[in-house]
Amino acid sequence: MDTTAPSTISDQTILTGETSGTVTVLDGGTLVLDGGHDGTVILEAGAALFVRGSLHGPLDVGSLSTATISGDVVGKVDIRIAGTLVVEAEGRLAGPVSNYGSFTNRGLRTGPVDNRQPDDQEGSSELEPVHPGVYNYTLPPRD
Repeated sequence: MDTTAPSTISDQTILTGETSGTVTVLDGGTLVLDGGHDGTVILEAGAALFVRGSLHGPLDVGSLSTATISGDVVGKVDIRIAGTLVVEAEGRLAGPVSNYGSFTNRGLRTGPVDNRQPDDQEGSSELEPVHPGVYNYTLPPRD
């Protein structure tokens, strides 16, 4: 059963299960996605996001905000000036990235990166898109 996520988050919030909708994380707020979220996540300055489950939808990493992916993100990602995105070793990102901030990849990524190129660290990988296009990126099944 899909439940609607809160539209704004200003403290630490953990979402489990299947959620949907547009979520804006405000300054000082932290969103942890332990389940699956289908929708847009917007990080305002000073916000944080931890994706341990999955996010299917656009991600906007605002200035002075941080997103850390140890699960799966499928969708377009915008990293603003002074924004930070980290894909951990077990994390996977599929979709186009517009990077004006900091993008560190220790895991798997697929999709084009515009503007600043990512810091692909040792052990990371880049795959050709299974189904390239703006809205139809997919990830291979996890082992």
